[in-house]
Amino acid sequence: YEIPHLGRRSLQEGGWYPDWWSNNAAVHGSGHADADAEDYAVAGTGTASVASAFADNIVQGSNSIAASGSLAEGWYGESYADGDSDAYASTNNYNGETYSGSMADSDAEYDYYYGADADSDAEFYAGAHGEDIVGAMGAQITVAVAEDNSYDDWWGYGGVGGAIGGAKSKARQGLEDWYGPQMLEFLDYQLDSRTMGEFDLATDIVLAAGYEIPHLGRRSLQEGGWYPDWWSNNAAVHGSGHADADAEDYAVAGTGTASVASAFADNIVQGSNSIAASGSLAEGWYGESYADGDSDAYASTNNYNGETYSGSMADSDAEYDYYYGADADSDAEFYAGAHGEDIVGAMGAQITVAVAEDNSYDDWWGYGGVGGAIGGAKSKARQGLEDWYGPQMLEFLDYQLDSRTMGEFDLATDIVLAAGYEIPHLG
Repeated sequence: YEIPHLGRRSLQEGGWYPDWWSNNAAVHGSGHADADAEDYAVAGTGTASVASAFADNIVQGSNSIAASGSLAEGWYGESYADGDSDAYASTNNYNGETYSGSMADSDAEYDYYYGADADSDAEFYAGAHGEDIVGAMGAQITVAVAEDNSYDDWWGYGGVGGAIGGAKSKARQGLEDWYGPQMLEFLDYQLDSRTMGEFDLATDIVLAAGYEIPHLGRRSLQEGGWYPDWWSNNAAVHGSGHADADAEDYAVAGTGTASVASAFADNIVQGSNSIAASGSLAEGWYGESYADGDSDAYASTNNYNGETYSGSMADSDAEYDYYYGADADSDAEFYAGAHGEDIVGAMGAQITVAVAEDNSYDDWWGYGGVGGAIGGAKSKARQGLEDWYGPQMLEFLDYQLDSRTMGEFDLATDIVLAAGYEIPHLG
């Protein structure tokens, strides 16, 4: 019913060869969904991606969002779901260029003999270089949950695997003369709101179709080589995430990641921010379960006065085995640096936690074991000139990058936690 009457909006894709003597804007995206089920099993997957680009003689910007979600559930036989999505946007004018890209992938599988498995990958990248003001920002989330021998009132014992992945990024460039800053602020708002509005419409269609074909419909949700132009201002971000969960025989596993990066530079000040986090849980009363989450985020800037860079990485692993007990491991790393004229600064922090308990007691299942780990890291770097309004501009930049990056990270972790409860009962 849904597939014949869909036809909401169309997208463009294809080879694009920019004319460097004019203004250019291009977008490209694709999606793939595959589901298979056999013998008392069900599978569903959906993808959504959106890209937008705008350029005139003074300002330009690129936005991209991509998401994928998959669910496989069964009580006998086997089922498999695979979703892929990507989106790319780029612009250029006489003053510089911007580019943005996002990719998301999710896989879920159930097999009566081998249990449940889930895997998710997401990535973002963005960059801008040119005269005066440049900026880039991106974020990603991944979630994977697997449970074997879960109970259904109608079907009895079965298993379920679910995964979601999402990434978004944006890049901006504009001139400081005339009304450039005001135009850039207006462009930033317009591209953000219109791209997100189109993405909300896309996910609404995916979710509605998910319930119709047949009863599934959980909520689903940017790397690239970058060679900076050392004669202009540059800002770039890059991040990735991976989540993997596997459970077999009365066991459960779940993991989630989130990472965010942001960068800004003009002729006077520049800065980079990055945050990455990962959490994993494995629990069981028989059989075995495993959860692994990895995430990273990188940001860098440079202008004629110097450069900044920031990187954060987080990894968490949790494992339960009926014969070998429980195990947990967490790693987190940060680095940041700034060099150039006058004012430079860098800061970073990390946390790691790992807990393992064997022969813990559950009122329903009896004795079992659990392993859990979380890791997180963040870093930032700043550089600015002391002349004119440099210190005040650097203070304002520091506040803006911190608050916006953390705000995006809070949103990402909220999504991860909500999905953890949904697929199926972890969080």
